[in-house]
Amino acid sequence: MPTLARGAMCLNRPLQSSLAGCAINGNLHLCAYKLIKILLDSASDVIASDTNHDYLISIRINFDGEDFRDGVDIDSDTFYKRLVSEAVFPCTSQPSPVEFEEIFSKVKADGDELIYLAVSSKLSGTYQCAMLAKETVGYEGIYIVDTLNAT
Repeated sequence: MPTLARGAMCLNRPLQSSLAGCAINGNLHLCAYKLIKILLDSASDVIASDTNHDYLISIRINFDGEDFRDGVDIDSDTFYKRLVSEAVFPCTSQPSPVEFEEIFSKVKADGDELIYLAVSSKLSGTYQCAMLAKETVGYEGIYIVDTLNAT
């Protein structure tokens, strides 16, 4: 019997094991299952190659007119080197709702669910962009958590 990926759930109830089968009334049946995907933003200080998430959306960084996607076009070491060497502090901006819509639409099309752990709404508009995108996509399988935290 095949095994389920991390976060898989039987549509009948949470699975008690990693097998793609459940015993209901003593009868084993194969379950239709959906995956629970994890979305983080780069404000969480994870890197794209980490395996503790399924999707990573990047905050934008602008150094004196030069735009970067955090964790994609600029890494932490380069960011901090530029931070101390530049005459002007960088500006940051949130991802657009369209970027969230692309991820949310894929999750919806796959029939999976997604939990997005957002940087604090008190510090960034990223949470609000995700909420707008969820409304546009119209899928109840998207769960957006305002962590009220930053790293």
